[in-house]
Amino acid sequence: MNPVTARYLSDPALVDAVGAAEVPPAYRRYRQGTLLSRPLFVPEDDLLSCARDAIAVLDLLGTLPSRVFDGDVARYCSALGIDPVISDLLASYHDGPPVRYGRADFYRDGSTFTMLEFNVASDLGGLDNASLHRALLGVPAFASFAAEHRLGYVDTAAAVVRSLRVASGMSDPVVALVCADSDLPAYRDLLGSALEALSLLGLDVVLAGLGEVRTRSGRLVVGGRRIDVVLRYFTVDHVTANAPAVARVLRAHADGTCVLFTPMDSSLYSNKGALALLSDARWTSAEERALVDRVLPWTRRMTHDLVDRCFQERERLIVKPSRDFGGRGVVAGWETSEEDWKVLLDEAVRRRYVVQRRVFPETEPVVDVTTGEVGDWTPAWGVFVTPEGFAGTMIRAVPRGGGAVVNMGANSKARATAAFTYRE
Repeated sequence: MNPVTARYLSDPALVDAVGAAEVPPAYRRYRQGTLLSRPLFVPEDDLLSCARDAIAVLDLLGTLPSRVFDGDVARYCSALGIDPVISDLLASYHDGPPVRYGRADFYRDGSTFTMLEFNVASDLGGLDNASLHRALLGVPAFASFAAEHRLGYVDTAAAVVRSLRVASGMSDPVVALVCADSDLPAYRDLLGSALEALSLLGLDVVLAGLGEVRTRSGRLVVGGRRIDVVLRYFTVDHVTANAPAVARVLRAHADGTCVLFTPMDSSLYSNKGALALLSDARWTSAEERALVDRVLPWTRRMTHDLVDRCFQERERLIVKPSRDFGGRGVVAGWETSEEDWKVLLDEAVRRRYVVQRRVFPETEPVVDVTTGEVGDWTPAWGVFVTPEGFAGTMIRAVPRGGGAVVNMGANSKARATAAFTYRE
């Protein structure tokens, strides 16, 4: 336990600081009943080092199509197990390395951060996380504690606002958060909280389904309002069902009348198969290898020749779908019987999943504000990056033994919280 955490847990005035924090309404609605009872604390240098590694890994991911497949995106997609129809779309959209925007998810053990996956896309949850930071600083006992320990944080929404202004070349762009119509009901609260966080920083933002995006006098409009930037919450998987609307957005971007943030080819890099390629020593220099070995656990595309090895090492491996997100379809060997694991491995070969070495993260002590009991929780550290660099954190945690998937959508035991940095 670090000294700041120890000091926090020893102060009765801080036990229910999260409960006393007055978060804004959309954030409250989105996070109702899903907040951890305390924030986490991490040395600033450790977190900044982790962010630098995340940026370096993202830059490496962007080189994979050229360094491994001579720029042939179709071959790259085939190696990642991407459906040919989607592959053709991605090849048509591909136009160089990805924009430095995404969220890498890590486990932490001491000062070491180990990457589990990289969400290279603009359709990210967690833009609103600084809403909790600010609310905690409005609690007098926590404000005094934060001043005593010189706690800090990076506001993800503020970093995104700056990126959108730079991308548009405008100081006051009108931004549309655009989601596929079919997904809008499920993600309305998430997007509403993101919109709230961006709006509170002075950005002019509207929320829309793809079907609401229209063209008028050569400009994109939503509800009659001209749009300068589309912050994309739809993916290449939504193109076929929303072809006219997507075409309008892409045409406006190509014409320079609206900016699409980020480009449509992010699936080339968020696919977990890309991490499997990166984990293979054949594709990196000695210097790059040192980075990858430090940051990424052994990760491979599941193939027939790995089945026997993976069966024997069941307790140390986890299998993940290459393209799903939110923890869906992830199966931990140590939570699975030998019989079911064997069936899963055969299925994973057929569906071209990835297999990854188990990471053993440190736990954090958390007080149950109802009972006063202290339990151990396992956090996953989401680290945001934007074109300007490190852009804050998103923390989710589950109680020890609460499951291998630390994700709000896939694990009902998961809770969200904020992380503050301190200087050692």
